[in-house]
Amino acid sequence: MRTHTLALLFLLLVAGLAGARQPQVDVSRLDRADLQSAVDELLRTYSPTGWDIIDHCRRCPTTLDCGGVTVKINSCPDYTAYVRSRTPNSIIAGLIDVVHEMTHEYQSRIAYAMLAERGIKPRGERYHAYYFGEGTMLVRQTAVYRTAEMQGLFPTELRTVRFPIYIFPASDNGAQIDGIYGLLDEYNAYYLGTKAALDFLPYYRDSRASTPEDWLSFFDNMNRYYFAQVEFRLFILNYLRYAKAHHPDVYAGIMANADFRRAFYTVDAGFTKLVRNYFAAKKPIFAQLRSAGYTVSEDDEYLRIGKNGAYIGHSNFLRAYNTLTAELAKPAYREVMSALGAE
Repeated sequence: MRTHTLALLFLLLVAGLAGARQPQVDVSRLDRADLQSAVDELLRTYSPTGWDIIDHCRRCPTTLDCGGVTVKINSCPDYTAYVRSRTPNSIIAGLIDVVHEMTHEYQSRIAYAMLAERGIKPRGERYHAYYFGEGTMLVRQTAVYRTAEMQGLFPTELRTVRFPIYIFPASDNGAQIDGIYGLLDEYNAYYLGTKAALDFLPYYRDSRASTPEDWLSFFDNMNRYYFAQVEFRLFILNYLRYAKAHHPDVYAGIMANADFRRAFYTVDAGFTKLVRNYFAAKKPIFAQLRSAGYTVSEDDEYLRIGKNGAYIGHSNFLRAYNTLTAELAKPAYREVMSALGAE
């Protein structure tokens, strides 16, 4: 069978256009062009927000006139590189990474497109274009400090999996160099990636066989991302707490940046609602599995699904989520949220 025929069948079956619970096509032989077609079609069908990010990046000019200053940016990267395996489940999982990483591309390159549209010269200043699905907010970066400076605000129990990546001993990534603006860039990328994962709930509900393995694939896609909501809220609020005590000029600049505060509120509110929706979505799935004769249990470490004494258990990261949620309920953080206008 020719590769393009395999790709067509894959699109029909995985996108749910040929009816539910059809036999899966061997997609391991898809070439790059066919894989890109599959990615595009899946996102268009199930996650329009994720597709919109890619489409805007792809159509963004590489040479822009920003108020008389010529700015050249790189072409849109090959986003299929983030889909590292070719099974249907792994392609869906890879799409979440695609949306996350392409959000970073969007937020850097579309910032220049917005400057060009408004005729604004960059003047050596750093801008971010935070995308929310229903609009994009252009935000000028004010003075920052490196996130590693605030590591002392995080005792061991608060140093969850993303702490060493974005706080300490983080390399020179965007969150480290761009301070709170880079943290918000990451917060938004995790939000939109998690949103894409939840967008695929209808695919797992309507186009798969509803086996424990199918549902655990969906849960794994969500569980590796959702608790970033409390991690990045904590990172950002502690950034402000430290700035207020040690860098008052940085703190004043951020708090006077109304665009940043609105962008943070929009991302934070959207991600918080998304996590609530995910927790609510689990209940009918558990009920469906139990009605099919499976035992489903969940504690603060694992989600387990089984039958006749045989269980499959996967990490759910609820312990980390609950620990950070309890920390964020303390008055010190609520005061910062109030100052930001987010409460």
